[in-house]
Amino acid sequence: TILGQDEQAQKYQQVFDTFVTSMDEVLWNSDHGAWFDFHTKTMQQNPQFYPSNLAPLWADCYSQTKLKEKIRPVLAYIEDQAAFDYIGGIPTSMVRSGQQWDFSNAWAPLQEIIVTGLENTGDAKALEVAKDLVSKWVQNVYVSYEQSGQKMFEKYDVEQVGLAGG
Repeated sequence: TILGQDEQAQKYQQVFDTFVTSMDEVLWNSDHGAWFDFHTKTMQQNPQFYPSNLAPLWADCYSQTKLKEKIRPVLAYIEDQAAFDYIGGIPTSMVRSGQQWDFSNAWAPLQEIIVTGLENTGDAKALEVAKDLVSKWVQNVYVSYEQSGQKMFEKYDVEQVGLAGG
């Protein structure tokens, strides 16, 4: 270790390993190929789409030895989700509530979590998907910037390129 604290490093590595195992046991859904939020009152996963469903890829909070087992289901999940089909990026959810954290708004940090997570896998198909997502996002931000008189926004609309989110 850098600081020569091997015993402490080993202790925290064990804590991390337990955390990763717990994340997989509670949040990973092999039928859907994503990590879902867990409702502690119903003791069930929430199958709704949210960008956070792929956050473990971004945070490297999954067993690295199981990456090959997970990346194909994750890519299938992405292909099955309408959330990835929008021209302006990935929405914060698919719920049309009128709230800023729901459809059709997209926020930069959530785009980054998905893109970086896919890049972290090193998988060729995942990298291709990440590049496509970046292209959509940058196009939306750039067109919005130009159309608004060079303004940047906190959120953008995914359904139409060039619109700030609502």
